[in-house]
Formats: sequence, structure tokens, C-alpha cells
Amino acid sequence: MKSSQQTSSNIMRPLLLIAAPVFLLLTVILFFIQYQINQQNPSTYEECITAKKSILQGSYPPACITQDGERFVPPVTANDKQAVCEQNGGVWLGTYSECEGIDPLTCEQAGGVFDECASNCRHDPAYPNVYCIQLCVPVCKFSKQ
Repeated sequence: MKSSQQTSSNIMRPLLLIAAPVFLLLTVILFFIQYQINQQNPSTYEECITAKKSILQGSYPPACITQDGERFVPPVTANDKQAVCEQNGGVWLGTYSECEGIDPLTCEQAGGVFDECASNCRHDPAYPNVYCIQLCVPVCKFSKQ
């Protein structure tokens, strides 16, 4: 009877010697893969600028583009919004936190909401009960924070 127990023990020992390193190796590989996946998918501007193979654009506001083509910009303050507007050929309307005449992508990057056809009379106190020429004005609207 002892010989069958010794035989079984002799078989299990090499299996454990093989299985333990294989299990450890698989754990390390899975951890490395998960780490790489997390490193390659930034979710903020700050993560993007430190990620490998990201591209920094010299636009204003600055933009960071990931390897996948996702675009991130840093948060923009009220003063920055005016600067973005004016540096991109727009007209800043500080009272209304609006910029007339910039393109939709620049507006979005600066944190605004683009309206491609705002009324040119939208700030008239009598609007919409005022005679107004039907003229579209491209406007980037910002929240008044």
C-alpha cells in the first residue's frame, strides 16, 4: 500500500513543479496586458500628454491627440475663452459669453456649444417680437460660470 502512495506522490510532485510556474507566468502576463490596456487609453488631457505616441498640437487651446485619434484639451477659463475667440478670428461678446465667427471644432475644443445659425437679433430686448433680417450668425456659446 505504501508503494501506491509513493507512486501517486511521485507523480504529483512533478505536476506541481510544472503547474505552479505556469500559473505564475500566466498571472504575470495577464497583469501586463491589463496594464498596457490601461496605459493606452487616456481619459483626460493630463493623461494624454504623458501617454506614449500621443501628439501635442500647438493650437490654442492646446490639444493632445491619442494614438486612436481621440482629442483632449485642458479646461478653459473665461479669460482663455475670450483669447481663443479672438485668436481664431472671432468677436467676443463678454456680456453674453459668446463668440461670433469661430469654427465648430475650435468652439467644441474650448468647451462651448456651437450654433451655426443664431439670429443676429438674439440680444435685442424685444426679440423675438422684432422685425429682423433672416441672417444666420455662427455663434459659440459658453456657460456663464
